[in-house]
Amino acid sequence: METIKNKYVESYRLYQEERNALDEKIAKRHEDIARAERSIERLNKKKLELEHPSWVEMLVKPIAEKFSEAFGLSYDIYGPFGIRAYVTIYWMENKEISIVEQPTKSLTLEPFDLEKGQLYYETGKKREGVCYHPNSIGAMNGMDREVLPLPDSFDEIKALIR
Repeated sequence: METIKNKYVESYRLYQEERNALDEKIAKRHEDIARAERSIERLNKKKLELEHPSWVEMLVKPIAEKFSEAFGLSYDIYGPFGIRAYVTIYWMENKEISIVEQPTKSLTLEPFDLEKGQLYYETGKKREGVCYHPNSIGAMNGMDREVLPLPDSFDEIKALIR
């Protein structure tokens, strides 16, 4: 009987050793996972802290400044507004006076494909065959206004300013 017991005890000891070795490997993997999770958390925090480039600051403002110099006028950028996220650049003589109380030049722009830096401009026309009920979301957001791609040439853009 002693031989049988010894064989079992030895087998149990080997089982415990292997189990302990596996527990150590599992604990190491848990540490690896915890380290990876902390790293992921730091990376996600860094990602959240990234400053998204502003299309208004980097695309619209240079247009406003270019024509401000060309016209010898001050400018203000209003927006983005609504579902279309459109902005309007107003050029005026005096920024201290309301734009409704003085002559202005204006250009309304909306983002199109910002990954490509593409903007569209409002033509001032309504889209044919598009009609929204007054006070509907579509009407309030100008979804019936015709928009076309903004040209790449400053001379062509200047011709669009009203």
